[in-house]
Amino acid sequence: MTLDNFFAGSEDVWKKELARREKEAADKRAAELGARREAIKDGKKSPKTEPAPPLPPLPPASSADFSIEALADCYRINGVKLRGDSYTMDLNNALLSNGESKKQDDWVEFKKQAGKDDFVPADAPTYHAACTALYDNRENKKYGAVIELARQFLATQFQKYWLTTLSRVRYHPRQAPQSILKRAKNVLTGQQQTTPTLDEVIHDYGAVKPVAVSAAIAGPQNYISQLSDASTYCKAVIDDKDVAHVNEVYKWIAGKDTYAWRLTESPDKDIEERVVALGVYDYVRFGLNAGDYIGDGPALGVRFVAQKMLNNATGVLGTLSKPRLLSVSTRNEGA
Repeated sequence: MTLDNFFAGSEDVWKKELARREKEAADKRAAELGARREAIKDGKKSPKTEPAPPLPPLPPASSADFSIEALADCYRINGVKLRGDSYTMDLNNALLSNGESKKQDDWVEFKKQAGKDDFVPADAPTYHAACTALYDNRENKKYGAVIELARQFLATQFQKYWLTTLSRVRYHPRQAPQSILKRAKNVLTGQQQTTPTLDEVIHDYGAVKPVAVSAAIAGPQNYISQLSDASTYCKAVIDDKDVAHVNEVYKWIAGKDTYAWRLTESPDKDIEERVVALGVYDYVRFGLNAGDYIGDGPALGVRFVAQKMLNNATGVLGTLSKPRLLSVSTRNEGA
């Protein structure tokens, strides 16, 4: 029997047990309902009912096309979901440039100068996609040992460094000025004088065709589980609106709950730009950091090996109808 057949058999056993439990609970509920009806006819109190036993938990979801192998210089992960497509991604098992810290613009230049098969820095959604692929398949017994090695590597880097990404936030002023005609009209109608503006997240910063997302990023700093706008924040910064899932991913990798570090207020006048960085903050929280100054930091290296289109691929970032495929259009261009 192959491993695949073994796991398929285990899933069949689980499904049969689930069906049995559901039927047992349904039969018990039907019997209790019948007893209550008979008691009402006889003028008696309804018999006390016991709560139905809980159903067995669902097994962890895993991707059918997922696989991972440890190569000499990387972890090759197949089935990484990014912007509506599935990729094979190589995650370098060492930091780029031997862990050297560079400004984001310098990492952009590093990517431009890289060869076709070199490891390069990537934007925040790309790193998050790799982390998610590992987390979602963590219970895969066939690849569990290699997944754990990759997790330990990422955990070590996140604990030691703020890792720079090729994502950048542009915080726009609190309100945008309006034309004289518009202001005059607002005065006459009693409407407000200015129009609130959204911030902008630039992914694959420095590329020929970066991906731009408009969203309200500025706001209170807190754990994402405590923020009312966490879904919007996570969607814009790492392209994942499932707040609970995001927190679970980094709790599993780094052992910390995820914290949104950002500007608490929009700037008064000029646009302020910040790098998106990832890492453990103050040893107690995993920082999804969109408030870091344009400073130095090391970076993880990735390399895309292959791409497979998925059915119903759509623009998951919301602001673009057809998102650009990073692994196809930028790595070969050196952008």
